This record gives sequence, structure tokens and C-alpha cells, in this order.
Amino acid sequence: MLRVESVENNHSRRTQMSVIIYNRVIPIVGKNDLVANRMQTIAGIFNRLGAKTRLSKIAMGAFAGQYALQAAYDDCTSAMAAFEELQADSEYLELMKQRENNPGAEVVGPSMFRTIYNDVDALQEKVQLVRIYNVPRKNIPAVIELMGEVDSLSDDVNLLGVLPVASQDMGLCAAIYRFDSLSHLGRSFDGVGTSEEFLRLVEKANTLGTLSAANMNISL
Repeated sequence: MLRVESVENNHSRRTQMSVIIYNRVIPIVGKNDLVANRMQTIAGIFNRLGAKTRLSKIAMGAFAGQYALQAAYDDCTSAMAAFEELQADSEYLELMKQRENNPGAEVVGPSMFRTIYNDVDALQEKVQLVRIYNVPRKNIPAVIELMGEVDSLSDDVNLLGVLPVASQDMGLCAAIYRFDSLSHLGRSFDGVGTSEEFLRLVEKANTLGTLSAANMNISL
């Protein structure tokens, strides 16, 4: 399996490459409960087929009010085997029939991403703060090193970096900050996010790519 090197506290760190299948869902007005129930069902199907899943609602920033479903796999082989099995799964096919007969939302995706920094872990964090950059691919090694510098600032920083494999925007790079709660995010922002060292690293990031969007999502 492919491994990606990153840097933390001046020590070489090896991170197993995982694959994340991502769906973003835009509910139709008046169909929010229907969409939430269907998303819970789909998350259960993905779990049954071997994925670690996280269903969330985007609370602030880009795509606020929409749902997001992340399904993580140890590698691309596992992801593609599960995706193939999904196409013939009776519960999934029945749900797609219900969606066809009674639409509740517009689905954007699925898209596929691979991790470039850190591990997906259990994918059970309560809150994610997602910062999306447009980054020239020649700068990705420097971005991975920078993520290691950011991650080493404090125990309150838990950063995951991903790149697209199949997506509408193949030029993006996402930095996903993970928190146990909204109050945890607040403390981290006040303690780390305003520090001189963090702001220096933000300026460094601006030389490698352009911040294009950000949002905060909360798991359901």
C-alpha cells in the first residue's frame, strides 16, 4: 500500500493512505426530515459493506444547511470492492427507487479523496473545520510538510489532509481540523489560531496555494 511521508516535531512520520468517498446533499425545502432519514440509512449500508462513516450537517460557511456523508476505507482496493458491491445491494437499490419516486434532495457526488497527511482514525469527531485551498500539484510536498508544522503546534490541533482522486475540482487540497466539540474548537481557535506561530504558518500557506472556501460541520 502507498505510504505518504509527513513531518511532525522534526521527526519523520509515515501515514497510511486511506480513501474517502464523499457525498454532499442539498435538501429540498420541506424535505429535511426525509433526507436526514435517508442519509442515516445510506450510512448504515456503507457501514455494513465495510466503511467507517461520518454523517454531518454543514453549520457554517460554504454549503451551510447541507448534509455530508464521508465513507472511509483503508485503501483503494477496499473502497472499490465496496463500491462494486453497493451497485447490487438490494437495500441500496430500494432506497434509490424511493429517491427516484419521491425526490428529497440534490446529490453532489460521490467524489473520491485520498489522505496525504495523518490518519482518518475512527472518523467519529464531533466537529470538523474544513479549509479548502487551490494548490498547484508541484507544491503538494511542501503542503504536507506545512501540515506537519501546523499539527505540531498543540495537542489541540488534529489535522487531516486530503487530495481528490475523482472530483469536479481536481485542483483542491483540503485541510480538515478535527474537534471533540464546538467548545473544543473555540478553545483551540483562541489558543492556537490567533498565535503568532500559527499566523506565520498561514502566511506560508498563502505562498503555496489560495484559500478558496471554508466550512464547519457537526456530526449527526
